[in-house]
Amino acid sequence: MSSRLEKRTYWTEVVGRYDKSGQTQSAFCKSENINVRTFGYWLSQLKKKNTYANASSKVSGTFSRVSLNQQREPAFYQAKLPNGIGCSIPTGFDSAELITLLEVGCGSGTMCF
Repeated sequence: MSSRLEKRTYWTEVVGRYDKSGQTQSAFCKSENINVRTFGYWLSQLKKKNTYANASSKVSGTFSRVSLNQQREPAFYQAKLPNGIGCSIPTGFDSAELITLLEVGCGSGTMCF
């Protein structure tokens, strides 16, 4: 193991085995015939660089389908009159006021739609 990449790859695999083992660091190192201080050094280095993440914090990489049963009302409605005037009307706007606005927008006080 001469290159940094080879060392990092090796220790990432070792730390992964440790994480899955459920053993203490001391017991794991004894079973793997690894120096505890060397293991501790690499464990801290990999955690610092986010190369290693504890198995309990890993994302499984699977997706779940989500369907929304609730239908939301739009925040506003948009209207465009034949004469080219357009407006955005917030949801819940008073219909009587809307009719007045449309009559004014069309001109001459008459409905244009």
